[in-house]
Amino acid sequence: MEPSLVTTDELTGLYNYRYAEEVLEQNISLAKSESLSVAVILIDIDRFTKINDNFSHQAGDLVIQQIAKLLKTTFKMVVFPVVIVV
Repeated sequence: MEPSLVTTDELTGLYNYRYAEEVLEQNISLAKSESLSVAVILIDIDRFTKINDNFSHQAGDLVIQQIAKLLKTTFKMVVFPVVIVV
């Protein structure tokens, strides 16, 4: 599936929950049939509200965009399918 506004977050370009849920379900089914493993990584930005409160929501958006960029770059190097979700 090609990324679109229906499947991605406008701010980061990362996949949204709806798309991830669909893809995860497909990958779990495939992994079961092929006896493979599936990993899910959840990331939380600690004290993110303080960034918004102290520096503005625009600054918070920049932080989120930079973290998204870092995740995209980092996980581009792995050899298995990765869906990064906001």
